[in-house]
Amino acid sequence: MDNQELIEKYIAHMDATLSLYEEIQLHVYNKTGSRERANEQARYVLPMATKGSFVIGFTVEALIHFMNMRLCLRAEDKIRELAKLMKEETLKAIPDKTLENRLVPNCQFLLWCPEGKKTCGAYPTKKELKELLSKYKELEKSDG
Repeated sequence: MDNQELIEKYIAHMDATLSLYEEIQLHVYNKTGSRERANEQARYVLPMATKGSFVIGFTVEALIHFMNMRLCLRAEDKIRELAKLMKEETLKAIPDKTLENRLVPNCQFLLWCPEGKKTCGAYPTKKELKELLSKYKELEKSDG
């Protein structure tokens, strides 16, 4: 970058962010005794573009649950993108149609949206589905 003033502002900003991160981390740890919770809470001050890396492992059941939650349109974009990539790689390693049919948003598997009032509209809510089924049963009775 050719603007020294902006570089200095950026460095000062990142130094202040790191300081605040550590302060929040210490405060939450002292309050809860949980390093995991302290790290989780402190991450909220990091800029969106902060690069990170991690290793994660799942049982098949946990992977299905993760995909059910994180492939949802209401999930955060970056997490949904990560879940899609994880699904692709999983299916390359384990090309199983049954698994592929389970690594979907929860609503797609259930055929109703468990998000309640916060639904994206792709599937009906449980209440709406019950109403539809009830109407269908009434139609069946009247046709029968």
